[in-house]
Amino acid sequence: MENLKSYLTDVGRFGVPLIVLLQTISAHSQHILGTWEVRAQKKSGLFSTTDSNEQNEIKALYHFLKNGEVDIQEPCGRYKLFYSLQDSVLQIGESKYKVLSLSNSEIRIEELDEFSLFKKEILLVKSNKVIDPVKEYEVIEENYSNNQFKIRGLKEQGTEIGIWIEWHQNGHISLVRFWNADIPMAEIQFNDKGSVKEQKWMDMNSYQMMSSSSPEKGWNLKYHANGRLSELTLFQSILLMRLELGENGRVISKKWYDTQVKKYRTD
Repeated sequence: MENLKSYLTDVGRFGVPLIVLLQTISAHSQHILGTWEVRAQKKSGLFSTTDSNEQNEIKALYHFLKNGEVDIQEPCGRYKLFYSLQDSVLQIGESKYKVLSLSNSEIRIEELDEFSLFKKEILLVKSNKVIDPVKEYEVIEENYSNNQFKIRGLKEQGTEIGIWIEWHQNGHISLVRFWNADIPMAEIQFNDKGSVKEQKWMDMNSYQMMSSSSPEKGWNLKYHANGRLSELTLFQSILLMRLELGENGRVISKKWYDTQVKKYRTD
């Protein structure tokens, strides 16, 4: 199944200014409100083909709201974007589509890409399915049965952001992952004794993921006397993130750089 999120890219927060949204969602766009099932996708143009079996395959659910937001549910997760509908152009996040047809039961759209010879055509069918609203801000907390921390993280508009931490059941850190603009910028994995298994980070010059099992590269680590981590930092010309931990493995403080708003955050 093709991941629809790959061409409904959310660069930055949403890509469509809110004031523009409120101006462009006019009376004729009321047809688009509600929940839609994303069905068949095909390439239009020379050698265009359509698999009839795809007509019954639900690739995603979209729930269009009056305030210009659309909640999206896919196999890979749930997230929120802004949309606008003006004349025959539907914009979702940074992606734009030409509306081929729009009725109370069906929408056909075609991607607007002047550099593509074979444009993607998408069928949306009105649905009675209900999806839970995507929260603007959500703290994720999971514990083991012994009440030991298992996962702590943050989601904004349904997407992971900031510093995510996972623990082994014995209290040692198992993974730290740094998300920025829905992109996993870096991660480091530990065994249940606290030793580094693997680490990855994005090189900001080449935009390539680097990897190493050596604690001397990428991440800077400090430890308490009991062998547990006390601090993790990651630099790429500037401090990208810092995580301070107590002797029991619990979080003392977090600091990370949000590249979208260009400032440090501590949540």
